[in-house]
Amino acid sequence: MSVGRGWATIEADLRAELAAIGVEKVSVYEKYGWLRADPTPWSEAAQAICDRAEERSETTCEVCGARPAERNRLPSGWIKTLCAWHRTGPIVRYRPGWQARVDRLVTELAGVEPNAMVTIVEPTTLGPKGMFHTETEAGRELIWAALEELARTCGRCGCVGAERIDWCETCASRRVQAKRPASEEP
Repeated sequence: MSVGRGWATIEADLRAELAAIGVEKVSVYEKYGWLRADPTPWSEAAQAICDRAEERSETTCEVCGARPAERNRLPSGWIKTLCAWHRTGPIVRYRPGWQARVDRLVTELAGVEPNAMVTIVEPTTLGPKGMFHTETEAGRELIWAALEELARTCGRCGCVGAERIDWCETCASRRVQAKRPASEEP
C-alpha cells in the first residue's frame, strides 16, 4: 500500500524514523483523508512516530504536498486532504491522454525538488500550458521538458509523436466518425 505523491515526504520521513528504532515492517495507507501506518513490531515509540506523521498529513495536500490543506468529501464519498487548487478539479484538464506524463513529471519533481508543485496542465492554441511553482533550475527544466513532450502527445490515448499534435491519426478519425451523422455513413 502507499499514499498520494503529496505525502511522499511524510511517508519517507516516517519510514526512516521507524527504521531507526528497529521497526521491521510498516504498512502505510490513506484512510478517511489521513495518512495511517501500522508498524511491526508495535511499540509506544513507534506509535508516537506514526501519530506525528498522521498529524502532518492533516494539513498537507495528498496530491501535491502543498500546505495548508483540509479534508474534503468528494462527490464519490471518498474523503481526501486537498489544497485549494486540487479541491477545484484534476491537474490535467481536457486531455486524459496526458495524465501518465503529468504523473511522471510529479514523481520526477518530487525527487529533484520536494516543494515543487504542479497545479494544472491544460491545452491552449499555442500548446500545453501549466501552472506550477518551482525554485530550482532542475525543476524548471523537468517542467519544460514535460510540456514539450505533451505538445507531441495525443490528448486521448497518450501516444507520443514526432510533431505537435492534438490527437493522433487513430483518435482523430474516431472523433470524425463519432461526429458524422448516420446518413453520411458509407
